[in-house]
Amino acid sequence: MADDRFERRIFIPLPEEQARTKMFELNVGETPNNLIHKEFKQLGEMTEGYSGSDIAIAVRDALMEPIRKLRVATHFKQVLPPQNNLQEKDFFLQRLTSDNG
Repeated sequence: MADDRFERRIFIPLPEEQARTKMFELNVGETPNNLIHKEFKQLGEMTEGYSGSDIAIAVRDALMEPIRKLRVATHFKQVLPPQNNLQEKDFFLQRLTSDNG
């Protein structure tokens, strides 16, 4: 016997500015950053027409930018750990080829 059910399509509106602002905050989460609430609000204002998925992708892309810079770096220099009581690990700081220092 054939399945005679109709597909249901549910319209979910795009998030409002306040919701987009909160989505940026939630997607950044506990990742260390220097953003203040005013800047998250500005991101919410700038992203009219974005879906929650669009915002998640934008944040993930921004969080990956330091990794992309490391991939193209050709020079590194060793730096001391911030505290002496940390485990003896090598800490490296990236020096991009465009740096003359």
